[in-house]
Amino acid sequence: MKTHLTKFISVLFRFLMLMILVVPVSTLARPQFAEKQIRLSATIPAEEVSGNLVSYPLDGDFKRLFYNAETNRFNDIWFYVRTEVELSRTPGEYSFIQTYNNLSCYGGAASDVVEMGIKINNQVMNSGRVDLTGADLWYRGADKYYSDVPIEMSSPVINNDKTKWCTGSVTLVVQRNI
Repeated sequence: MKTHLTKFISVLFRFLMLMILVVPVSTLARPQFAEKQIRLSATIPAEEVSGNLVSYPLDGDFKRLFYNAETNRFNDIWFYVRTEVELSRTPGEYSFIQTYNNLSCYGGAASDVVEMGIKINNQVMNSGRVDLTGADLWYRGADKYYSDVPIEMSSPVINNDKTKWCTGSVTLVVQRNI
């Protein structure tokens, strides 16, 4: 009995010594970050006809900002954006999603880096998105459906105690869930 206990303690001691030597090495070999792979798949029903939305500004994609010293803001600017979809699709709701919005003014004591306020079809952009719904958004042309919506952009207050150089860009993506 004593021999078996001695052997057991001896084996246990060797195991613990081996663990002491192995554990620090395995700890160092552990990755410093977790990596996960997410796979997404979607099924489009057979009767669904996929199509593209094509959107473009009707009167050019550049507008000059004019500073109004009485309001300490730039005057609002407007764009009309046309969205087209093939006749094979029944048009429905679609969305404008803001991916970039920046107005930067440099010069004077402080620089201003702000975002433009955006309204699309008289709806204020919330959380970078405006959803447009309703059949009255669309009209039928000879070979496509069209939707023309106004986009209004307004600047916040810009303190212009000295002459500043300002530049800005807004990027919107048009999407429709299929």
